[in-house]
Amino acid sequence: MHTRVLLLRTPPEDGSPDKYADACAAHGFHALSVPALQTVPTNAAQLATTMRPGPRPISSAGDETGFLGVIVTSGRACEAWRAAVQQLAEEDEEGRRDSVAGWSEVPFYAVSATTSASLLGIRAAYPDSPHAPRDVRRGAGAGTSEKLARFIVDDPTRRSDSPKTQRLLYLTGDKHRDTLPDILEEAGIGLESLQVYATQGSQTFEADLRAALAGMGDWTDDIWWLVHFAPSSARHVSPTLNKFFEVGKYVDTTKQHSRTAVIGPTTATCLREELGIRVDVVAAKPTADALIEGIATWHEETDF
Repeated sequence: MHTRVLLLRTPPEDGSPDKYADACAAHGFHALSVPALQTVPTNAAQLATTMRPGPRPISSAGDETGFLGVIVTSGRACEAWRAAVQQLAEEDEEGRRDSVAGWSEVPFYAVSATTSASLLGIRAAYPDSPHAPRDVRRGAGAGTSEKLARFIVDDPTRRSDSPKTQRLLYLTGDKHRDTLPDILEEAGIGLESLQVYATQGSQTFEADLRAALAGMGDWTDDIWWLVHFAPSSARHVSPTLNKFFEVGKYVDTTKQHSRTAVIGPTTATCLREELGIRVDVVAAKPTADALIEGIATWHEETDF
């Protein structure tokens, strides 16, 4: 009999280590990841329109306006910029637009090494594009939006005498915190946010889950943990999980019995109070190690 941990999230897609899978393996658990959410591009036309004239066009009054740089805090934002670069390159080839130099001359502030690599990958794919990033900056201690914001504030090469008509372009999703904008605003740095992707429930979740389980052979005698990472994804996948597992209040001996773990108290409250599902483990901290340690401790103290 195996202990299997169903992680209801998208595993790393950039080749980086999967901390949750590694934490499971360290305790002898078998990890299985099935994405509960998916992202879709938004405002693609608006992004292309923003990019087309370059970062610092001249206004009708003769004043310089526009952007002093770009802030990128996710791989999805990188994908949105890459798609726009490709669109603009195709327009130029067809003679419909004239390229305006500039974006390759302003800094792109990246939140992580992975994001930096993705941005530089756009330059590698479109070396002649004036819209492709060239000056990609990331502080040694970056990794979160807050740390990136403070790096931007302290960047000695950032233009600090810009007029109010010039600011940084911030590419966001539909769910982002105000930490970075608040820090920049407090420092007097102008910012314009543009949502370039949105997160929604995966439309293929049931098919993906069914395929993942089918590829495991006989899993019906195993011990299962269902791990949720956010209220929105929990709401989306719970009806489907009920088709395969006995979850919390749902009692059906024809289904596989399971236990439930969550990454934090907000998700726990959603499951308990809104969905009526018993939560067996809440991670002491929102980290892979803390989550899997909680499951391991539950096994040590409780008979399944």
